Parts: sequence; structure tokens; C-alpha cells
Amino acid sequence: MSWTKSDRAEYVKQRLTEVGFSLRGRAADVAEELEVSYSQANAWLQGTLPRDTDEAMRVADHLQLDLLKWTYGRETLALDTRKLMRSIAFAREVENENIKELGKMQTWQFVEVVELDYSGRIAGAALVEGLAELANINSREKVGGLDD
Repeated sequence: MSWTKSDRAEYVKQRLTEVGFSLRGRAADVAEELEVSYSQANAWLQGTLPRDTDEAMRVADHLQLDLLKWTYGRETLALDTRKLMRSIAFAREVENENIKELGKMQTWQFVEVVELDYSGRIAGAALVEGLAELANINSREKVGGLDD
């Protein structure tokens, strides 16, 4: 299924609502904030894309639109920084709680634990299996890339 003009209009409407634009007078507000004509802002709200790539990027940045989704209907994969921070804290906690059994993790081992948690392979019911994986990580040789 292709991403249509009406799909783009619905996406823009949804995102502008999420970021706090009022439904009433939305085109005028967008026009004022982006310093473009009312008709141009209204065209974007109706699903038309800017003709110029630089303009599309400026509009997407200002209106907090995912440019790939706005254009093609596919979301850009983004790193969830809060989730990453929780995964880092989790890895540090695992290291501290298991330092006697496992010793201090090397950087590459720590990164693997963070990745396991971030990807959900070491959370909840999988924690026991995850700790077994951690022991496996700790016993392996460094495979390259990251140093202490």
C-alpha cells in the first residue's frame, strides 16, 4: 500500500496535535511560525510536501515530524535515550551485585549487557537466563572494537 496525500495529512494533523498546535487556526499558526504564506502552510496540512528538500527538512524539524514517515510512511528508527539510560544503570547494577562471582566487566562486556537489556533479552522472566548469558559473556574472549 502506498503512502498517500491523505495519509500525510492525517500524520501531520496527529503530530501537530501531539506537539500542542490548536486545531482552530492551525494553518495560520504554522504559517506564522515558519514564516510562510497561509496557502503554503495549508497545503502542508492537506498532505502536500514541500518542493525543496531543505525546506522539507526545516518544516519537519520545526513541526517535529519524522521526515521519512511524512514523505514515505515509514518511521525512522530512533534510539530511545531514556531506555538506554535505564539499560546502562541496569548493567552497572548487575555488575555491582555480581562482582564477586563475575568480577568487574570489561567495557565490551558491559556494552553487551546494555545491549541485551535494551533489546529486552535480559528483562523480567528472562533475567535468570540473562544472568547465564552474562556469565557466558564474561567467560568469552574480547572479540574486538571496544577497550577498557
